[in-house]
Amino acid sequence: MSNGATTATPVNKEAIRILVQDHGYKTASEISGYTEENLRQMAHRGEWFKSRPPNPNNPTLSQRVTNLAESHADTLQGHRERSLTHLAKYAEDAGRNLAESNGDLRAAKAFQSVAAGRANLFPEDQPRTAIQVNVLSFAAIRETEASDA
Repeated sequence: MSNGATTATPVNKEAIRILVQDHGYKTASEISGYTEENLRQMAHRGEWFKSRPPNPNNPTLSQRVTNLAESHADTLQGHRERSLTHLAKYAEDAGRNLAESNGDLRAAKAFQSVAAGRANLFPEDQPRTAIQVNVLSFAAIRETEASDA
């Protein structure tokens, strides 16, 4: 069977392509033992750097559905909703204790603290009152002036 022909070792072209893409032609040439010209010819023949349309028969296993900012906003919204749920349960318990306390001020303080905590944590949910209007009765001012005299 030995008629003088030598068998060529199979080349892992995918590994060489990755090597070229990660390190460039010069470093890949030094690592693989192929000349830069051979690597460039392999890249040209294999169209390593040509963009290809996606293959519909080979879908990607994972695909980013939302961008990072949307994902982060969704996570924060989930935390916010859980916080609101916990605060609502705590306010319900504090309200029940207040109703059963027969006027105990410690129970009123706990209920007030829950409401104030929610207002501080989520100020965007609170009604906005930018203007405060104080109405004075002119008759009340005249009565006060008359009683001073």
